Amino acid sequence: MYVFRDVPAALLRLAEDFLNRPELLSLSKDHVHVADTEHVYYNVPAMDKDRCLVRIIEVENPVSAIIFSQHEK
Repeated sequence: MYVFRDVPAALLRLAEDFLNRPELLSLSKDHVHVADTEHVYYNVPAMDKDRCLVRIIEVENPVSAIIFSQHEK
């Protein structure tokens, strides 16, 4: 699983708890590649994002995943 640089500390801790050696991923306009990937979208309440993420990972049990999260700065 890859996590992005601008991720809240709580989300990074979740990644460390659930993943083996999570890596940071940075995207640029020059290097965009889309492979055969299943895209899944979950809309969850802002106050429950951490709890929902844990539950989704438990239920889906993905081999790998890329997680995008909108958050306030």
